[in-house]
Amino acid sequence: MTVLVTVFRFLRPRSAISLLLAVGLVAACSRGDSKSVGKVENPQTWAPEKLTSVQGVPATEIEALIQRKLDGPKLDRIDEDQWGHTKRLYKLYGSNPLWLTSNGLHENRSKALTNAILAANADGMRLDDYPIGALAQAIGTLKQTKTPTADQLATCY
Repeated sequence: MTVLVTVFRFLRPRSAISLLLAVGLVAACSRGDSKSVGKVENPQTWAPEKLTSVQGVPATEIEALIQRKLDGPKLDRIDEDQWGHTKRLYKLYGSNPLWLTSNGLHENRSKALTNAILAANADGMRLDDYPIGALAQAIGTLKQTKTPTADQLATCY
């Protein structure tokens, strides 16, 4: 699923700016990327870390599953333009998992995104227009699983 990227892309500009600012302010959890605590990611120069593995799962397996999902049908509630943008984004980064670190879920990015989504109704957005349930399930699964599978990690792409 491209839940995280799709929801991020379609936040209103004010929410997206808040999200980008929050990325640098949110502290990483113990399972997250502690090296990035306090560092602000510049959206003009940001590139995902090239991973060799995520929690012991080879990155090549995760990338292959992400590509398979991108080659499949689009998600419910996602239009063709959104799906096309998501495909182009992952192609640009070689199907690299954008929301993961070698330790699992990238806590700074995912927490900032979650906070922005939860506040989106303040910008007049309808939360039922987005696959929030799938997002919550994917994040919850990774947070509760000590040894996730390649599919579980790819679902959070």
